Amino acid sequence: MPYVQRTAGKITGVYALLQKGYAEEELPDDSPEVIAYLNPVETRKTLVEQIIASPKDLADLKAALAK
Repeated sequence: MPYVQRTAGKITGVYALLQKGYAEEELPDDSPEVIAYLNPVETRKTLVEQIIASPKDLADLKAALAK
């Protein structure tokens, strides 16, 4: 069973071993939270947010949005 680290209630790390002081909560392998953290689904919205956060030239932006 993995140990999880949380920030503001959201899982921010998953570890095989206890990490004293920051990842001490143990969850089952099949926990929906653990599965979601280990298998993130990148959506179009998050892709657009990433592009906006790291400015690129206009051609790159157009190509990414066309996908």
